[in-house]
Amino acid sequence: MSDSQDPDHLPEGYASDSDGIVPTDPGAPQSRLSAIAGSFVTRVTVLVMLLLTVAVAMSFYFVSGEMIESQRKDAEISAKIKTSLVAARVAPYIRSYDRMEAEVAARSIFEVEGTTAIAMRGFATDGEEVFAVSSTQSRPAGYFSAFSTAQQAPLEPVGSTVGNLQIVRTPVFTALGTSGPTSGWVEVVYDLSPLHERVASELVWHGVLFAVVLVVIGAAIMIMLHCFFGRPINRTIRSMQALARGETDVPLPQERSTELRRIRAALEVFRGNILQRERSEARSAEAEARARALQVEREEAERTERETAAARETKARYKAEAEADARHALQVELEKVLSAASAGDFDKRMTVDGVPEEQMALRTALNTTMERVQTSLTEITSVLAQLEAGRLCARMEGRWTGAFGRLQASTNAMADHLESALGDLSQHAIGILDDSSDLSASAEDLSKRTERTAGSLAETTHALEQIVGSISATADLTSGAQGFAESARKEARQSDAIVRDAVQSMQEIQSVSEEISRMLGVINDIAFQTNLLALNAGVEAARAGEAGRGFAVVASEVRALAQRASDAAQQIGGLIETSSEQIDKGVQRVARTGETLTTLGDSIEKIGDQVVEIAEAAQSQSNAAAEINRAMGEIDGATQQNTAMFEEITTANQSLKGAASQMLHLIERFDLNKDAPERAAWAAAS
Repeated sequence: MSDSQDPDHLPEGYASDSDGIVPTDPGAPQSRLSAIAGSFVTRVTVLVMLLLTVAVAMSFYFVSGEMIESQRKDAEISAKIKTSLVAARVAPYIRSYDRMEAEVAARSIFEVEGTTAIAMRGFATDGEEVFAVSSTQSRPAGYFSAFSTAQQAPLEPVGSTVGNLQIVRTPVFTALGTSGPTSGWVEVVYDLSPLHERVASELVWHGVLFAVVLVVIGAAIMIMLHCFFGRPINRTIRSMQALARGETDVPLPQERSTELRRIRAALEVFRGNILQRERSEARSAEAEARARALQVEREEAERTERETAAARETKARYKAEAEADARHALQVELEKVLSAASAGDFDKRMTVDGVPEEQMALRTALNTTMERVQTSLTEITSVLAQLEAGRLCARMEGRWTGAFGRLQASTNAMADHLESALGDLSQHAIGILDDSSDLSASAEDLSKRTERTAGSLAETTHALEQIVGSISATADLTSGAQGFAESARKEARQSDAIVRDAVQSMQEIQSVSEEISRMLGVINDIAFQTNLLALNAGVEAARAGEAGRGFAVVASEVRALAQRASDAAQQIGGLIETSSEQIDKGVQRVARTGETLTTLGDSIEKIGDQVVEIAEAAQSQSNAAAEINRAMGEIDGATQQNTAMFEEITTANQSLKGAASQMLHLIERFDLNKDAPERAAWAAAS
């Protein structure tokens, strides 16, 4: 007997006899029940039913959860809509604190078909309860006790749930509507028990439906498994049992299943082995020879394998050395690129041709980083070069992120501040030129008036000389006193008119001097503001560091020009003050001259009646005329001094105008779009 028929290796339920291997008790009821319970179809059916049960249970769980959540959301939305509608109805009564009308309007929510509202109450803005009603005999407060009390009106309808109760709070607005303020709020409690009962009944119905579907699917699966697997497997098992009994002529089943066809092929081999069992003993020697040959071949294969392993080891060693060389080359090249970058040279790049694949990502990333740094530095250098050339409109373009974005923002902000400061400085310089032009016009007008005053004083002096001559002739020629007195009366009248003109001219000179003083105050203010702007420009240039050194020089020059303009204005102010004092003295003296001439006229009027006293009066008049002549000389000297002062004012004004023009010329180095026409006009004029 062969090893396949050894009694120690027979499966449970089979035995060996003279007929071969046969079942011990194939018809026993207990063996049949055990076979059904342990069959492949039964086990697969049970496993599939378990998986279906788990899947159906999970589906039922999620579907029921979504259904419950959907029912809850629908109920909440419906409650908010109903609450908002009833809130709109009771809003006027809450605003007027009309409890009775509010309760009547509120009970309309209980009359809506299908509503589950059981209690409602309303509050004013200050939190005072206006009304409270319920759909039952219970007190409304009992339904609200399960919820927290609101302290103020909500901005929109809100809801919360405790057990089977749900509360919805909605604001009540004023007559302006939702765009106006709130005038209180309304709270409504809804009973969710009908909703929960309806959901529970729907869940039971869905559970029964799922169970029926599960049973039907399980039965269909079991029938399909029995038809497609159970019967073919039983036929195959019967063929196997026949082969086990030694029946080699038994027909093998023809099945379409791949696994069963493989089993049939194995049974074909098994049957062939049984037929060749006797022949195998005859060929045992040949098999042993083959085994020895196979042993030799195996040893040769092992030797070949050892040689192949040695070759693989050598190849792996060479590969490791090549990788080490590649890593060394990468380190050397990386050190060169980083050293050049630390020295300020960002043009070097990592080689990407002919390098290992694992280094490609690192080299590409480093090249990208160097390219981005170089691009940003080139952009910054270009902006600074344009600023140095005077093109203040230069900015860093593009979209930068991270530190480059902050650097772009700082550079553009610096250019904006510099452009704004120089623009303001240009505006103030143009203002100084405008004021200087006005001052020049005023000084020229004042100079002309002073010349006219000098001419009037010359005429007055000449008239006084004639008066002195007339008085002397009167003292010498008493006989002709009456005629000369009449002539003196006429000359005195003319002198009185001339003196009045002189007084008026001196007053006009004093007014012009005050106007010049006010304009000098304006110039002082402009110079002070220009000095502050230059100081701010110097501070901004100092913050810019090395790049702002040129702007600091320009700011210092502007500040010096502003200081010179202020000093010149102060000098002009001092000269104007001195001129005003002299003009005041001249006015006083002209006034005294007028009084004297008035007295002289009175005396001349009395000459006809006091011829006897003509000699003494003539002597007095001669003395008075001498005094008048001296006073007119002083007035003429003061007028000459005023003329010289006006020339000095004109010179100082021209110096101020030149300083402002020089300031504009300095600013013209920069490209300022605004104020360009005005600056060009002043540059052409200067």
